[in-house]
Amino acid sequence: MLRKQAEALLIALGSEGFQKRLTQQIANIDQAFRQAEELTLQQFELGKTELEKQGVTNEAQRSRGLLDSVLNAGRERAEALSEAAANGAGLIDSLRVQAASLRNWQFNTAEAQTDFMDSQQSLESAASELENTVLAQRSSAWRTAEQGRAQAYASYYSDRAEVLTDIGNKYGEAAQYWGSANELEPNAGRAGGQASDKDLADRYFREASQEAGKSYAERAIPESITKWKGNTRINKENPLAFARVEFSAEEAEGARLRRWAG
Repeated sequence: MLRKQAEALLIALGSEGFQKRLTQQIANIDQAFRQAEELTLQQFELGKTELEKQGVTNEAQRSRGLLDSVLNAGRERAEALSEAAANGAGLIDSLRVQAASLRNWQFNTAEAQTDFMDSQQSLESAASELENTVLAQRSSAWRTAEQGRAQAYASYYSDRAEVLTDIGNKYGEAAQYWGSANELEPNAGRAGGQASDKDLADRYFREASQEAGKSYAERAIPESITKWKGNTRINKENPLAFARVEFSAEEAEGARLRRWAG
């Protein structure tokens, strides 16, 4: 009877016992990790796309600001030169009347560039924060999965050790019954059965001790996570960033010059 009980307990140690449960637990953990990874990366792509759109908008605003600055400077220059020519201004006077448009151009250009850089720095900071958050979330998901695996294996080894101990106890108890029977009937020939059950008990106790000493070795976070880069592209070169106003002056034949020549 005790042997049959021990043999029944062995089923839990087979492929349909604790091993099957462990396989399913690990599969569940892996699936949860994959889903967390997919969700995190999907959310990152949405955030990345939005930041890159804002970067394009910021570039467009700078372009408009720089272009408006150039056009405004050209208009002011033309008006100033036209008025100066009407009053007979000379070369030096022509340069002087353009100074105001030059100062306005410089101020407007600097303002457009400052606004652009402020927004640029803000977007780059947001991109860096987003990537760091994603990295932290992915690392945390990996560690959570590894801890889940460790717990699953700990339960697996603990359950196996417990069942192996129970089996050893069954065979040990059977050996004791063999011993008692031998004492009552020394010539009944049961010594072989007692020795066999005792050996089996010792074997399963030893295996139980070995299972109790096992544990899952958690793996380090893989480089696919630690070396991940979001590659958010915000900073783009813009040729209008280097736009400049060209000033020119020609010799005039204004009233002042005619009087000087006369």
